[in-house]
Amino acid sequence: MHLSVHQTTIAFAILLLFVVCVIPPQLLAAGLTLKPSPVWFGATDVRQVESASVTLTNTSSSSVYVSKVSVAGSQFRLSGLTAPFSVAARKTKQFSVIFHPTIKGSFDGKVSIWRKGVSLPLVLSLHGNGVTGSLVASPPSESFGTVALGTRKTINEVLTNRSSAAITIAKVSVVGSGFRVSGLSIPRTLAVGQSYTFSISFSPQVAGSQPGSVSISSNAANSSLRIGLAGTGGSGARLALGTSTLNFGSVAVGSNKSLSGVLIASGGSIRISSASSSSTEFRLRGISLPLTLAGGQRIPFSVQFAPRLAGAAAGRIVFNSSAQNTPAVQNLAGAGGSSSRHRVVLQWKPSTSIVSGYNIYRGTSSGGPYSKINPDLNLSTSFVDDSVQSGKTYFYVLKAVNGKGAQSQYSSQVKATVPY
Repeated sequence: MHLSVHQTTIAFAILLLFVVCVIPPQLLAAGLTLKPSPVWFGATDVRQVESASVTLTNTSSSSVYVSKVSVAGSQFRLSGLTAPFSVAARKTKQFSVIFHPTIKGSFDGKVSIWRKGVSLPLVLSLHGNGVTGSLVASPPSESFGTVALGTRKTINEVLTNRSSAAITIAKVSVVGSGFRVSGLSIPRTLAVGQSYTFSISFSPQVAGSQPGSVSISSNAANSSLRIGLAGTGGSGARLALGTSTLNFGSVAVGSNKSLSGVLIASGGSIRISSASSSSTEFRLRGISLPLTLAGGQRIPFSVQFAPRLAGAAAGRIVFNSSAQNTPAVQNLAGAGGSSSRHRVVLQWKPSTSIVSGYNIYRGTSSGGPYSKINPDLNLSTSFVDDSVQSGKTYFYVLKAVNGKGAQSQYSSQVKATVPY
């Protein structure tokens, strides 16, 4: 067999122009507010965990970049706020401050939020009291997950008297649409060490995330015990994807490729609230959220794959919605290939023996070692190697393969130097 190289392609240089805009620090600082501010937790038993929801709002007309977030005070911690992040103009970001006193006493803390280009942080003051000998709720908060509209989910809650005297529960109040307390008649007195079980149910009337709470007033040291509640109303409908995985194959580093997908609503109307990508190499395109799909409606979207590094890549797009099966996940797969615009085209004379095909091998040194570069048996007498890099020299050989899978010896070697 005689192997030869007979084609060379031309590389193109791409000139990119970047425009850098400098935003004055005072614009970045404008408009960030926290609500509530400060946060008061009141009396909390040392066995309990209390959570408070806080809203960070950008009231300005430009995006604000937060470079750092810290919390001071050993009894306090944050949930749902990790820097760096940006808050778009006129948008909000929700996070939680958690108070978990480990000893008795009065505690103060603060959350500091640093904005890019601003030397002084935005500060949220925190205050709470740790007490003992109080009324304890187990668990201290309840999450119902997603519950279909028109249905009900019930969870048991346990109250325990941890004090050295009887505790009388005088009042129970519920905040949040769809939440209800049952099995707890008022007034109710618990002896020392006594526990009492009652029920909290969630029956959503509208789709979407719905926070709530149960507040229990008593003569305990923590006279107002709060049990945080959370649930999501699901429409009972389901959100389906046209295919479980979008496979982009090999895409040259520095370029991009887009594939189309489709979202399908079945069983009722669905509101898609948000979507997020697990990898910066995969970007959702062609769809604006939030949006509502009627039952049976299909809406297309596209995903762009722009590999930054050579090698296999995987990711997923997560669609959050009011559907019963939220979130819906679009799996993604691809590989970053060589960014070279060159390729080597190989052609050879057919074997004089009866063969089923050929395997092509490549090395970077004369005489080998060589690695097979064709994924499947090559049935023709030509092969295009488009995974080469500019300025590199490669050495190619072949092996003929018969019907039983046996391979011949290597053919004569041919050398190919890829231009810059």
